[in-house]
Amino acid sequence: MSWGRTGLATAVVALLLIRWYPSVGAVVFLPVTIAVVGVGLIQLSQRRRYSIQAAGIAHEKVAADFWAVLWMTVMSVLIATTGIVGIWVF
Repeated sequence: MSWGRTGLATAVVALLLIRWYPSVGAVVFLPVTIAVVGVGLIQLSQRRRYSIQAAGIAHEKVAADFWAVLWMTVMSVLIATTGIVGIWVF
């Protein structure tokens, strides 16, 4: 469930970034595209993550999904970096 909320929050960020279009221009669509692709990847990989976590709960041994957290962090940093560069450079 938490990954669903993460995807929803990222989609809201993408929609809020579109509000910058009149002042920043078309460069705002770069962080929006990163966010939308990230949301799509979160949703596409959700079933696999949940089945692994459910099996881990059944066996009473659940490990954190390191790669999912890493890629979410990378996506967040890319959205922030491209947003900041878009505001100050263009």
